[in-house]
Amino acid sequence: MNLSRLILRSALRARLPVAVLAALLQRTPMTRALLDAGDWAFRSPLAAVLRSGTLAAASLGALDALAGATTIVPSSSSPTTVTVAAGVPMNPVVFGLSGSSIEAGSWSISGNAWPAGLNFSGLTSAGSVNTPNGYGELSGTPTTAGSYFLAIQAFEYPADRPPSSSVLSYTVVVTATNIAPAFTLQPNSLTIAQTPTTVVFSAAASGFPAPTYQWRFNNSPIAGATSPRLVVSGATTAGNYTCVATNSAGNATSQAAVLTVQATSNPGRLGNLSVLTAAGNGSKPLTVGFEVGGAGTGGTQTLLLRGDGPLLAGAPFNQTDTLADPVIQLFAQGSGTVLATNDNWGTNQAAVTAAEANTYAFPLANGSLDAALVSTLASGSYSVQLTGNPNGAGFGLALAEVYDDTASGAYSPSTPRLINLSSLAQVNAGAGNALTAGFVVGGATAKTVLIRAWGPALTPAPFSVAGAMPDPQLQVYSTASGDILLAANAGWGGDPQIAAAASAVYAYAWSNPGSADSAVLITLPPGNYTAQVSSPSGAGGTALIEVFEDP
Repeated sequence: MNLSRLILRSALRARLPVAVLAALLQRTPMTRALLDAGDWAFRSPLAAVLRSGTLAAASLGALDALAGATTIVPSSSSPTTVTVAAGVPMNPVVFGLSGSSIEAGSWSISGNAWPAGLNFSGLTSAGSVNTPNGYGELSGTPTTAGSYFLAIQAFEYPADRPPSSSVLSYTVVVTATNIAPAFTLQPNSLTIAQTPTTVVFSAAASGFPAPTYQWRFNNSPIAGATSPRLVVSGATTAGNYTCVATNSAGNATSQAAVLTVQATSNPGRLGNLSVLTAAGNGSKPLTVGFEVGGAGTGGTQTLLLRGDGPLLAGAPFNQTDTLADPVIQLFAQGSGTVLATNDNWGTNQAAVTAAEANTYAFPLANGSLDAALVSTLASGSYSVQLTGNPNGAGFGLALAEVYDDTASGAYSPSTPRLINLSSLAQVNAGAGNALTAGFVVGGATAKTVLIRAWGPALTPAPFSVAGAMPDPQLQVYSTASGDILLAANAGWGGDPQIAAAASAVYAYAWSNPGSADSAVLITLPPGNYTAQVSSPSGAGGTALIEVFEDP
């Protein structure tokens, strides 16, 4: 697979960040050390492809406001109240401005409560959102009966006149109509290696009242398995898993998820990583941290490490303002010892060219000033720092890459591997801005990963990060054939399964179960994936994303 193409496709969908990004190491001691030291690097490791993108969009409020229209008009025949049934998709209500040809550029929603299950042009809670088409839409499937008051405020385009806005009083009434469960998310069949491993199945059902869940294995109930997520620890037995959703109106059974156990010397694992951002000299390096190892492994792992700038300027990427002459250094974490350095990759051309062929990395051009090296490392923690040559242009768009260069057919469960990644970045305020981490699950079988999105958890000691994103929402996509949403979370809620998974991988424990930090625990078949952190309210701020392999 071509990791450069993967990361560029996601990260270049919108303007790139101009804030200084710094890399943060994944394990608890490394995370603490980097934050305490005040490092701000955009980082991501593991057998993963980190395609990073912090999207810069116009800010909300007065910047998008303008004198002109005077009234917000919903398309509904009832301009101030809409009544819908719990568990039933509502007919969307579209809002626009009346009295002027100027369209609304952004919307701000507030109120005493938010109707669970509804969204306003992507908002799932009170907040602000840009709407480039000029309209806002209230839609979704409400899940809880009640009366909800929403104050909907429109700001107008363009942004070169005095601020002006219009406000509508608007009430949503959700009635209690009993509806039998129906599955909206079916559990997926998975293939795992014979080695005991964690497997996660997920399901979700609509209905009113909200249904309860009971998982079954080969038609027998599983004790205590009453969550939409089923975590099977140390799975080694093949069979069929189903989920039954029940409420007072009836029940429904999910499709069977078939667990297949396969004998293989090539089990699923995290594979490669790429990070794209603006980087350079002084306080603006790009640092990629990674860890080599894994339980039951020994020996060494060979990696292809690259720092690209000129590569991005040429076809097929054709980017501007790239880092003209990148330099990379490989460090051993803890000691800070420089293990290797490279300015121009031509000095390592034979080894790099061979590694590119083995990893399917996009080939560097002969004579280019991109940096690359091949290094064989024992188990431990490392980082790669990408800067600009002091004698050249010191800042620009740069791509840092870490490829698993294990020879084809040489991998076994005892071979060291890349085991997790983290990335810390400043996400600009405004709808559409995000921190995106891309990664690859390689091998022949599925792999379970824990993905966490930090915001409020960065604020207390020992990290004490100012300006953390207040409401980091996490979304996980498959990117093998377009972006397909696989899982999402907005507020981890003290989930005991998430806490147990974090403990198993030695991740830093979140102390506040009520925080808005988010997490997803999911089993993924081999393929390309991205995990995106964004703010539903468009608030922006510092966010941290982590991807851990779950043993």
